[in-house]
Amino acid sequence: MKPLEKFFTEDPKWHEKIGAIHALLERVKISEEQSGDVLHLRKLNRILSVHASTAIEGNQLTLGQVTDVINGKPVWGPPKDIKEVQNAWHAYNEIPGYTPWSVDDLLRAHAHLTDTLIGESGRFRSGGVANADSFAMESAVCLDAD
Repeated sequence: MKPLEKFFTEDPKWHEKIGAIHALLERVKISEEQSGDVLHLRKLNRILSVHASTAIEGNQLTLGQVTDVINGKPVWGPPKDIKEVQNAWHAYNEIPGYTPWSVDDLLRAHAHLTDTLIGESGRFRSGGVANADSFAMESAVCLDAD
């Protein structure tokens, strides 16, 4: 009798178990491949969101430039716009840690978004805010109404 024969005896059930393990490993491999796609799509969606939300605020960077900023590549553009994209990316990545009803988290998100861009970053404003364009539009609407 060989030394391994006393520890191992061939049984058809072993082949079934090995086959089941192999099938599970294939499922894990497929799942990992798909999760990579999901993570890529999630990052792309977040990049599109950062680009759109900063563009609304007047950011002049293109989608390609925003993608490069997020990926740490050098970009030629207004330093304020580049910082705004970096801040937005950082704030978006912090979203899972925020509590929606927390004033402290609201101010923390504001601090992430406005870091080095405004003087009152992460605090409530101490003064009023005026928007000349909206005033002009309201005046124009009032004049048309007469």
